[in-house]
Amino acid sequence: MERVLKFRAWYQNLMFPVYEIKFAEKEIFEIAIPDNDGFPHFVDDNIILMQFTSLLDKNGKEVWEGDILKRTINMRNYADCDGTAEEIHEVRYERGYWLPFQDCGYYNLEEFEIIGNIYEGEYAKG
Repeated sequence: MERVLKFRAWYQNLMFPVYEIKFAEKEIFEIAIPDNDGFPHFVDDNIILMQFTSLLDKNGKEVWEGDILKRTINMRNYADCDGTAEEIHEVRYERGYWLPFQDCGYYNLEEFEIIGNIYEGEYAKG
């Protein structure tokens, strides 16, 4: 799997792609996000960065840090019963891994679908 390094940003209650990150003495100094006309606009406070995991969900959508995923499990694959089960997971980076993928013990992305993120909508953290 190719590792793609890119970021998005939550800023003033909106999600933006990140054009550029400037560093000063190993610390983030400024972050460029698009302005109303799509040109780079540098901001330096009250911005939350989220990293792309280099993974895609079952619909081919990019999975980002802070996304909320629904995992639909075909129970016939795991137990002697019929039907499916669903789990809800937040994507986060811990202990050197992107969770929930490491917690599942494998990377069957066909079971995962993005249903939101922790900054907007039903799953927003207050």
